[in-house]
Amino acid sequence: MKPKAVAFDAYGTLFLIETDEQDEKLFEAFSRWLELNEVHVDPQKLATSYRAEFDKRLKREVSMGLRYPEADVRDVMEVILGSSARRRFVEEACLVFRALSIKKFGLRNGVEEVLGRLGRPLALISNAQAAFTWPELRTYGLHRLFDVIVLSSEVGFKKPDPLIFDVALARLGLLRERDKVVYVGDTYETDVVGAKRAGMKAILIGHASASYQIKPDAYLDPDKFGDLPDVIERLP
Repeated sequence: MKPKAVAFDAYGTLFLIETDEQDEKLFEAFSRWLELNEVHVDPQKLATSYRAEFDKRLKREVSMGLRYPEADVRDVMEVILGSSARRRFVEEACLVFRALSIKKFGLRNGVEEVLGRLGRPLALISNAQAAFTWPELRTYGLHRLFDVIVLSSEVGFKKPDPLIFDVALARLGLLRERDKVVYVGDTYETDVVGAKRAGMKAILIGHASASYQIKPDAYLDPDKFGDLPDVIERLP
């Protein structure tokens, strides 16, 4: 197959990451950082407020008919810091929170080389917070390699909702040729199911399972990311 475009998930696919936003030590460290910036919030209250604000926004979107809503961490952080907080400080706080939550982070081996070899328009479609992901993309220079970047926090809904794939397809100018676009991801429930329901081809980084009712079009060995161009070429 010679696809018109190739789209990717971010985390677990291009980036290998491990975070823990449930760790109470995270909120203790974040509370100390806020104190250094003259914002005083008890760690326990900070954790409770953070989770409650996210839940409130997601429930509101569900009540409006969205099945897979997404909230923006910047809006949540703005409530915690107070309406008088400047946007720049809110974004800085988001970055500090993200850094404190990360246990492991890095780029999958071969990503830059593979993206450079594909020779066609590239899109990134990810369940991700813009406040976190844009800086991380820029750190590795990946933002320059994508023609289209769609992040769930910026559009208000997330995978597996076909809507987020449609946004990317529209920006690529391929809404009417969606079957000629390949999506690559590492999570069956969001990446494969979402892409296939959106009418795209799907490659799963992982191994086959009899439990998959919606089958990927191909599988990619997690340890052989460099084989991706060949896997794409072999698609029917």
